[in-house]
Amino acid sequence: MNLTYHPIAALPGVAETTASVIGDVLTINGIPYDFSAVPEGGGGKPDEDHPFVGFVTRQNGVIHAAFYWFYDASLAAPDQSGMVLSAT
Repeated sequence: MNLTYHPIAALPGVAETTASVIGDVLTINGIPYDFSAVPEGGGGKPDEDHPFVGFVTRQNGVIHAAFYWFYDASLAAPDQSGMVLSAT
């Protein structure tokens, strides 16, 4: 799975984002998103309220997804930028 996150400083009282990956299931803040049905070359967005930016796609067998990541601004470095993470 190829993941890109978009960091956002959370307002006071808003929980930091948590995420994990097992196979084609990406769990964000305790909510599992199962992408096993995304066909090769296909994609889409979940129907319900979700944290994703753009479409989730499958290319060369790899799921590609971007999502918002809320962090505690008081613990962050002054300059923040997105990162690409890969999980196998």
